[in-house]
Amino acid sequence: VEVSNPGVVSCVFTPAASSHTGLDSIGGAKTVTIVGGAGKIIKLTGVRLSLATTTPITTVYTAFLFKSTPTVIADDAAFVIAAADGAKLLGKVAIAQPVDHTSTWQLAEALIAGQYMGPLESDTVTVYLQNTTTVTTEAVAFTLTLFYEILN
Repeated sequence: VEVSNPGVVSCVFTPAASSHTGLDSIGGAKTVTIVGGAGKIIKLTGVRLSLATTTPITTVYTAFLFKSTPTVIADDAAFVIAAADGAKLLGKVAIAQPVDHTSTWQLAEALIAGQYMGPLESDTVTVYLQNTTTVTTEAVAFTLTLFYEILN
């Protein structure tokens, strides 16, 4: 297997300032573009979640990646994958609880070993972010960054 085009993509989720019940969608759907990814297998190598918040949030998160646009799930709605969308799911990424660094900025980072997705149908991937326990969010940026390699 030849590795080409290692890269990084990011998207920003901005949830409503409200209580999000466990397993809700945080900020709705976002898309990322993996240039040259159409028809290829992608190996995820790392993840980073950065939160700009004045009140630390205590939960772990999951990012769900879809190869084509699934049924819309709004911010603060229960994150439930419709049966028809199951085949669109490329995979999910577990994200550890972010660490509070300055009381206004939280960060979670991790290496990902052996997580593959694809082949992609296009260069565009739809991403959802889910909290696992009930939290009160502020309407601030939740920046998700994925590190990857395209396999030929």
